[in-house]
Amino acid sequence: MRGIASYLTTPLLAICMAGAANAATVVTSTNFNVWHGNSSNPGDISDPSQQALPSNPVTSQTFVGSFNYSGPIDFANMSQATDLMSNFIPGVGLPADQMSTPTFDAVTLFAFNFTFATNLVGASITHDDGISLFDITTSSGNLISGNEGPTVAATTMLPTLEAGHIYQLWYIAANGAPSILRFDDGTPAVPEPATWAMLVLGFGVIGVTARRRRAGSGRVAENLG
Repeated sequence: MRGIASYLTTPLLAICMAGAANAATVVTSTNFNVWHGNSSNPGDISDPSQQALPSNPVTSQTFVGSFNYSGPIDFANMSQATDLMSNFIPGVGLPADQMSTPTFDAVTLFAFNFTFATNLVGASITHDDGISLFDITTSSGNLISGNEGPTVAATTMLPTLEAGHIYQLWYIAANGAPSILRFDDGTPAVPEPATWAMLVLGFGVIGVTARRRRAGSGRVAENLG
């Protein structure tokens, strides 16, 4: 038992603590606009048509529409075969059109508007493809400059987001799947019941191991005496 416990305890607790430490996803209501169009220079990720910015010329191409969404800002599609607008953010009326292609020929541009009831400190966005963020209330420039173009999946840390300010987040799907946009609010998530159960089990194993070791040490001392 002691040998098994020593092998199990460390990885078990590591898994539990990792699950408990994940940040909570921002849950909010947002109005967002969507455009879809063709890249003027496919494959050139520095081209304006492949930038998550208000100046993207795609905004003069096909306007898909304005939509409302309430819930967690946690959108993802990992399969090129199903990388459709309607799958990326389901249930809001987006069409079942391909968002983008691996060859950068077609892109889809999103502009999300947010207002938060409390300050967000230490928030981050995990994204595959470009993002930018503007404080509309203060007419700020891009708060996370350098993240506008397509990229592999990355996590971008955000400055403190002020309560009551209107923020505009731009996201572009430009190089095919995966398409990922997850907004974490910077606070530790409350562990789920399964995580609590694993934590209790892990600490129970530690307790059993400690008692057995103390008992073993006592018997050795008695034999020596």
